[in-house]
Amino acid sequence: MNTVRRGVSIIAAIFLTLLVGCGGSDSKDSGYSGVTADAVPSQDNKDDLAMASTLAARKVIAGEGGSGIFGGGAQGNSSTDQMVMDLKSRSFNSEGMPSGVDYSEVCTGGGSASFSGNESKATMSFSNCVIEGITYSGTAIVTSTATSFSIVYQNFRVTYDGITETLNMTISCDDNFDCTYSSDFAEDGRSYRVENSSVSGDDIDGYDVSATVYDEEYGKVTFTSTGLLFDCDNGYPSQGSITMTADGETVSVTFDSCTSYTVTYDGVSDSYTW
Repeated sequence: MNTVRRGVSIIAAIFLTLLVGCGGSDSKDSGYSGVTADAVPSQDNKDDLAMASTLAARKVIAGEGGSGIFGGGAQGNSSTDQMVMDLKSRSFNSEGMPSGVDYSEVCTGGGSASFSGNESKATMSFSNCVIEGITYSGTAIVTSTATSFSIVYQNFRVTYDGITETLNMTISCDDNFDCTYSSDFAEDGRSYRVENSSVSGDDIDGYDVSATVYDEEYGKVTFTSTGLLFDCDNGYPSQGSITMTADGETVSVTFDSCTSYTVTYDGVSDSYTW
């Protein structure tokens, strides 16, 4: 397989993985413009840092096939997977130039889809494109080389069952599918960014997550979690723990029930309610 064709296949697979797999809460994503330096933990902000890590963990778990509204996990939805793979595989002719621009036939429920660009930089555009009850609108910019590629989503909207999720995300991968992503989101009027994440586990025993999250006011925190289970009606975890590190210090969170949690910093533990 030549470099162009191989790159196209990889890009298509990753595009669909994120398009279908990135769910989350019913809040909409928004671009992050807050502090990017390391956070400095304190007794005053430890609860805010705990909230940032909790929301980021929920975002990561939803995107990896947890209880997110789009579900599907890393394998995606097979018919939608086929749609995107087909769209990308037909996008180039043997000389590496676009073989067409209008692919609206993939929108079996209405709307339109199109492609433009070349093998090094391309744009896939969707306008109210409905496939199997899911509506896609927006553009994804794909940049690729012989050994790596990235996809940038800017205000890319996905609507399912009356809920719209807006993606502002960048994914960067090598040609072995080793990927990292950065996703911006907002909750209760506060903006966050999560990146460099990984997750394992299930919705029975709980999830182990590691990631970096940015809080708009306080900045960057790296965290790991153990046994997180997001099964409460209010959207927060009923069990598990999170350990955060920032500026050489540690903050820990233990989820006691659906309504209460304990945050510990510098030997001082305080209980909070959602």
